[in-house]
Amino acid sequence: MAGRHTQAAIVRAGRDLYVKGDRAFWANSLQGRPGTYSIIRELQGKRVRSQAGRAGSQGMCDKRSFLAALDSDTTERTGMTRGAMTTIGGKRALALEKKQPGGEKVTLYVATDGEPYVLKTVTGGGEEPGKALFSDYSTQVEAQEPAADEIVDPAVLEQG
Repeated sequence: MAGRHTQAAIVRAGRDLYVKGDRAFWANSLQGRPGTYSIIRELQGKRVRSQAGRAGSQGMCDKRSFLAALDSDTTERTGMTRGAMTTIGGKRALALEKKQPGGEKVTLYVATDGEPYVLKTVTGGGEEPGKALFSDYSTQVEAQEPAADEIVDPAVLEQG
């Protein structure tokens, strides 16, 4: 899916997460599963609930868990090199780069003013190139559970 942009909104209300993605997001997420197109049709305009305590739900589209996973293996930081300074979302950032086995390159863009938050990640040269942007750190959000008719059971994603 190189060069294809996907979009998803992730909302946490209480202990549950609700994921609403566009067609490209779900096509990328479901890659090649039988029934993918019918599942995508079912998900349009809906949110998939990821319930707390359910197997596989912990860390699903959760920024804090995602960033912790990036940092879980300290050997990942070994061998990173300093790249160029740039601006991400109006904030000055330093690129930290690392070549992975298999030719993949990972670049983390880290804020240089204030807290050193990861602002952007980019992977390229491997099987699954991708990009993720992060913003609104420390911003309080009042999230509400979506209406019942907007929620799809996650079992829909397990169909095949």
